[in-house]
Amino acid sequence: MAGGLNKQFLKDPLLFLRKHLISVVDGNMQTGTNKVGFYADRERVLLKQFIGPVGKHQHPFNCYFLRALPDTLNPGIGFSGATEDYFFTSTLSGCQFLAYGASRNSLTIEHNNYLSGHGSYDGRYQQIQGGAVSARIHNGGSYNIDDDDVGNVVGIRDGGGWHLYFQKIGREKGAMVKTSGKIVVSKKTITVEQLF
Repeated sequence: MAGGLNKQFLKDPLLFLRKHLISVVDGNMQTGTNKVGFYADRERVLLKQFIGPVGKHQHPFNCYFLRALPDTLNPGIGFSGATEDYFFTSTLSGCQFLAYGASRNSLTIEHNNYLSGHGSYDGRYQQIQGGAVSARIHNGGSYNIDDDDVGNVVGIRDGGGWHLYFQKIGREKGAMVKTSGKIVVSKKTITVEQLF
């Protein structure tokens, strides 16, 4: 584990989101509280579950993780009682993320995942509208998988409640990189959008 990456994130999470491509490694993480850490991996950083004793320079931290389950609405995870100051979703690669509630301190979050096309993202979004605070991230809206876009929703809580950010990871149009005689598209871009 790269303890320096964890310290960077904890010191200034928003700057970290703007500088580092985050790839969430679901592995054994379940929805709920997980001890995690960032690991360096070429052009990105991996967020993984931390298992084992904590070494002097590792600096893992607790976060709330919202896992995606195939063909599942994953509805209504109330967030008002969460003790963590950070949350992450599984990578959005065609899914829908919803957040809604009476205030930034009283949120419900969902990671809707209809891999086989069952259900309606628009229908679910219509059901939750009307809250004082709401955000929606979905394919064709905030990102487009046809353009190789994916992303993560990251929540950061401070004295004013939860602030949600969508880190969109896209491909720079026309960016070609030559590697071992092959031309591959590999240049990635990061866009961080504040949802609220």
